[in-house]
Order: sequence, then structure tokens, then C-alpha cells
Amino acid sequence: MAPSLIDERYHKQLNKMPLSMGGYTILETFHFATPEGDVVRLVEMRADKGEFDNFLVVYLLPSYNSDYQFDEITRVMDDEGMSAFEAAEHIIKIEIVDATLSPEELKVVGRFAYNDFSFIGVDGNEYLGKQIKGAYLEPPFDSARIGSTAYRFILDKYRHLVCDNLQTILGASMWSGTMRRYGEVMIYDTVKKCCLDQLGDKAKGSTTGFLPWDIGSLPLSRVTDEWGDRELRLDKGSCTHIVNIISLP
Repeated sequence: MAPSLIDERYHKQLNKMPLSMGGYTILETFHFATPEGDVVRLVEMRADKGEFDNFLVVYLLPSYNSDYQFDEITRVMDDEGMSAFEAAEHIIKIEIVDATLSPEELKVVGRFAYNDFSFIGVDGNEYLGKQIKGAYLEPPFDSARIGSTAYRFILDKYRHLVCDNLQTILGASMWSGTMRRYGEVMIYDTVKKCCLDQLGDKAKGSTTGFLPWDIGSLPLSRVTDEWGDRELRLDKGSCTHIVNIISLP
């Protein structure tokens, strides 16, 4: 269940939902303006059946004038102090993007799948959160802050977020860096059902130095170049019983 590193150069069929899910219910919809000037629509769904409980699907809203759209997003965020969410709604309101298209007509640029996950907290009580079971963003949207926005949405709504089984270096970097800004990240043993440590700097436990990531399928040269001064285990698959959990107070 743990964060083993994988290569991001793989393809997923994004425009088709898994057939096993049957029907679905839309739970929530919101919009986000990326730093690159795109506007995306994020739709949370709950599946009627299948392998995954929830999906957060990311659609790209097509622009009528991408240069003007970028300038206008920059202006309202810099001059008027709008958030990326407010800027997206502003762009939709002044009709620079086509927000009338159906989901079948929009391009899917990302999808996050997540399931219920129960765990024992440091206080001995049982808690229920959501574990990421699959996360993918089509390049170049994988570097557009959409991933951290999606994770923050799930965290805010369900209070506890658990990392996915396999992570690219980009995904692992987000957990070891950006996610720690939102709350304490607990290193959790799914076999012993207990917290081992709190995730600290350099991707290791702050007290014990425990390493929750392993090299997975990546070559050492790749990790050396992109993982930086952070640490990880070199024995492949050695963290399969470890997950990282972030919780809000």
C-alpha cells in the first residue's frame, strides 16, 4: 500500500470512466485558474459500484482567446486580489471560455480516484479518511498546481487524506513538501495499525528518521537527479505496508 516510486511516462485512458463503476452521482463542482492561464473544471463523483468509491475528474474549458485569458487572470489576481478559484469564475462570467459544453464534449486532463480508509490515530481512536488509489494529470497540466488543489479539496472535505500506492517523483515531492504545509503528515504502519513517526524534512521521520518511500521501479540515476537531498530506501517494495496520512485538526 505504500509509496513506491514509479516512472510518470505511462498513459491512462482519461476520457472513459471505468465500466465497473456503473452509474455515478455528482457531489460537487468547482473551477480553478492555473498559473499558465487555463481554466479547469473539477467534478467530484461517487460511483454506484466498482473498485473506487470516488473520482475527482478534471476537465479543460476551451478558451476563445487564450492570450487575453492569461492576461485577464493575471490582472484580476494581481490587481484585485482574486484567488485562483475566483479568477476562474470571473473568466467564465465574462465568457472567455466555453462553460456550456457537456462532460462528453470537454477534454479530460486528469482524474483522481479515492476510497474510504480507516486507521487508528495517535490517540487510539479510529478515524475514516480517503486514500488516493490513482492520480494522473496529462502533461503539461501535471505542473499546474492542479494536483495540490485536488488533494487540498479532498483533505478539506474529508479531514484525513492518505497517500496513493504508487507515486511519481512529482507526486512524492508534493507529499514530502507541499502537503506538509496543510497539516502534520503521519507515517502509518498498516500492518501494526499505528503511527511510526511524523514526516519531517528530507522525506523521513522527524524523530526516528524512518524512511517511508522506497525506490520502486526507478533507476538509481533517475532518483539521484530528481529526488535531491531527500532520503529513501533502495530496496524495492520495502515500504508496501506504509502509508502517509495528513489530517486536519
